[in-house]
Amino acid sequence: MSINKIKIKLERFLISFIDHKIKLNGRKACFTFDDVPKSAIDFVLNEIAYVPCTFFVSGDLCNTHENGIEICTDHDLNKVDWTFHELASHSYSHLNFQQNKQSTLIKDLLKNKNFLNKFSNQESLGFAFPKGRYDYRGYKSLVRTKTKYARTTQSGVNINNVNKYSIKA
Repeated sequence: MSINKIKIKLERFLISFIDHKIKLNGRKACFTFDDVPKSAIDFVLNEIAYVPCTFFVSGDLCNTHENGIEICTDHDLNKVDWTFHELASHSYSHLNFQQNKQSTLIKDLLKNKNFLNKFSNQESLGFAFPKGRYDYRGYKSLVRTKTKYARTTQSGVNINNVNKYSIKA
């Protein structure tokens, strides 16, 4: 067995101690936006104003253009009713959660929490892994920063009991 396969098995075993299951009651649907282009906020406010959405924001991407797309601005974030919609984290620097030290991840998550607090007095509970990349260090950093749940890019349906740090998209 290769060292990489052993590492993956060990990580899955360790993650099982961290990633506890949560019970879903009833049917739920959720519209989510990662990186939050300005067009997403405009769409929600103008076209589907009565549909609750979750916005996974990376503070360092705000007020910029990414791949030719205008990312939301501070002004855009101030227009949203955060008592109805959810403002959630996508890390401050859009870090790869497989390639950074746990201390770096924790510092970045806390920096983003502080950034998000400028727009909402509601505590940011959720997180989406940038580019869907995560491993044991990523999970541990979420626990240390008291993140309540994390969404991945893994496709599928979440039924009954789901892992709170690997919710399927």
